[in-house]
Amino acid sequence: MAKVLVAQHETQGFAQMRYPAIVRSCSRTLILMWEALPSGPPFSAQARASLYFSRSFDGGHSWEQPQAFPEVKLPTGQPKHSCTSCSEDNLKVPGLHNPSFLLDHVTGRVFCFYTHTSDSGELSLQVSSTDDDGESWTHRDITSMIIAGRDFEMAWVPRGRGTQLMGGTWSQRLAHAGVVVTPSGERRAVFIGSDDQGVSWWSSQPVGTHVDHCSVMQSSDQEKVWMLMKECSSAEKLWAVSTDGGRSFSQPNREVDSELIDLVSPLEPVFPGAAAGSAHASVVSYVGEKNGTVRGTVRP
Repeated sequence: MAKVLVAQHETQGFAQMRYPAIVRSCSRTLILMWEALPSGPPFSAQARASLYFSRSFDGGHSWEQPQAFPEVKLPTGQPKHSCTSCSEDNLKVPGLHNPSFLLDHVTGRVFCFYTHTSDSGELSLQVSSTDDDGESWTHRDITSMIIAGRDFEMAWVPRGRGTQLMGGTWSQRLAHAGVVVTPSGERRAVFIGSDDQGVSWWSSQPVGTHVDHCSVMQSSDQEKVWMLMKECSSAEKLWAVSTDGGRSFSQPNREVDSELIDLVSPLEPVFPGAAAGSAHASVVSYVGEKNGTVRGTVRP
């Protein structure tokens, strides 16, 4: 497989380019987005994070010149949420962080989830959408929808990718994993969902206590929703299951994996369309990393 250089951080004036996210639109355009940092870690006081994206119209053989994703200022009076207990140091740097895509296969709309950090350290969960393969974007702050009057101080999305429930009772539901923080500093995972093609968003009852990363997917038989969570600096994975389309989850089961420190990919079903209740219905794959070594895992 040939490698194609999309952007080189040294020539773009950045010390780091990281956390790439990619999506293929319904018209087969590839959109690649990543976080760019001018320094760090450790990050300087002058550092500001940006998002850049590039598109390919020939299946990834060539890419257009990268362009900056706009940083949208919060409207006056918009609720803001701050927290000093973020698990990710990069979120403390002002700017845009952790891009993640979600494709609505019904409307063809592409959603980009990301976290915005203001100059004063306030965090917000923002979603931008495009109906024309990235030519134009519409931007929204959905923090208040995710918190929805509950006792959470803030919310953000981990890097990765969202999904759409494609069958069963909750067919067409848009889904993404998120992290909320309680006043005591607990980081808990939530399922972020939309049942109206992204007009409004809601979050599930939270699960876990020290969540650093999480990902969601629908089981192959379309009967359940799986949530995989990773606690900070731990070799334990936490699995929770929902039987109501992501509204609530079971208490998580813990599994020790000494080779896993960071999750670097979303969950994926190994046997799409497996028969309900079969052994294949619960087989999933993901990629983990430890000390720079990346390893794929299949979990029965």
